[in-house]
Amino acid sequence: MSSAQESHGAGSLWNYNPSFIGGIIATSIFGILTFAHIFRIITTKTKICIPFIFAAFNEAMGWLFRVLSHNNTSQGMFFMIQFSMLLISPIMAAAGLYAVVRCIMQMCEAAERSPVHPRLFARTFGIVDMVCILMITVGGTMGMQGNKAGDQVLLGGLGIQSASFSAFAVITFIWHRRIIAAPTVETKMMDGTIWSNMWFMYAALACIKVRNAGRFAEFLLGKDGFLQQNEWPLFVYDLVPVAIALAACLKFYGQDFRSFRERGMMELRDEDNETSSRSSQVGLRGRVELA
Repeated sequence: MSSAQESHGAGSLWNYNPSFIGGIIATSIFGILTFAHIFRIITTKTKICIPFIFAAFNEAMGWLFRVLSHNNTSQGMFFMIQFSMLLISPIMAAAGLYAVVRCIMQMCEAAERSPVHPRLFARTFGIVDMVCILMITVGGTMGMQGNKAGDQVLLGGLGIQSASFSAFAVITFIWHRRIIAAPTVETKMMDGTIWSNMWFMYAALACIKVRNAGRFAEFLLGKDGFLQQNEWPLFVYDLVPVAIALAACLKFYGQDFRSFRERGMMELRDEDNETSSRSSQVGLRGRVELA
């Protein structure tokens, strides 16, 4: 991987020359994941998973602009695009996870088991994430211009987002433990589906948490720190965990997140419609015979 000791020209915005091969590999991985998520959304119509598409696309574009920055480290636009996209994409993935957990809770008819009501935490964490995106974007722009206050704003945005995501993970875990201790009727009937969803959820949560911790440490140590002076750690705490998280999120497509009550109402409605249709056909046939 590239290091700070390699020559990258005067006026460079980087502490190293971004790896061309590494960037191509990363772009390919996230490009494949982007198309996989698009294919799944088209074939399953699972709208709550749309944020995963944006997360994968942003990662692909972020790494692509790192490729374009190879031997072109003074290009400010390329630097800012890759910087913003790679920092924001996991926040978009988190938005998808909020929606999935809320739907799983509703599917189990167990929203009241959550320490925070699903609708409330989805809205709260969504607002917090929007604030974090704003702080990261503004802070990154200011920091690029040499404003030290911008670095603090950026670090604050990353810290708040990491803390918010940790709180979401804790809420999810507490709810899961309560369901295991005292399962609802719906939970017992859908035991395999729910638990498989939760294990994939935990995999995604853990990977994004690792990524958040790595990024926070990177900016906490500053421009002279080891993590910003060398590129290879970014592949370890960003590329690998985010790719695993987005791959795990493919599990959530095509699932019926409706509660048993909603499913029952739909089935009754379908039966009523079918009965009415048959009655109409019988009545029409009788009138034809009489005529």
